[in-house]
Amino acid sequence: MGCTQQQKTEDFSWSSFTTQLKVNGIIPYQQSVKEVVEKLGKPDSIIKKMYHFNGITYFKYNTDSLHLNGVDFTKCPETFVISGKLKLSGNTRVVDIKDDHPINLNSEMDSADTTKFQLIGISHTITPASSFWALRFNKESGRLVRMELMLFD
Repeated sequence: MGCTQQQKTEDFSWSSFTTQLKVNGIIPYQQSVKEVVEKLGKPDSIIKKMYHFNGITYFKYNTDSLHLNGVDFTKCPETFVISGKLKLSGNTRVVDIKDDHPINLNSEMDSADTTKFQLIGISHTITPASSFWALRFNKESGRLVRMELMLFD
């Protein structure tokens, strides 16, 4: 028995995606600075609360908590992000996601360079204007190159 589109939506919302999210299957979206450093090593740089680890970026929240801000899969091709049954990596294609999650990923966004990238967002279901995950796909290869959390006040 297959899932209905409503069931797929309930299984894949912004909040469930974010709370289940793990980098390389082991580092949760929110983790202490110490635990992230133990797993990823010393950051390449720390600029204004942004911790950069070879293509993986976290922002510091409160005194000792890091939240995933983004992954540049071109800088860290071995890295992957999982959330529930969804796995995102540099090999992920738009069709791989849209087939399983058609309602949540049906909004394409404009990119500054629309000739090279296709942007798809996973928006917050309750307050869509407050935040969303931006997935940037290379138009030529169709592969995911970057994911980034966009927050608005």
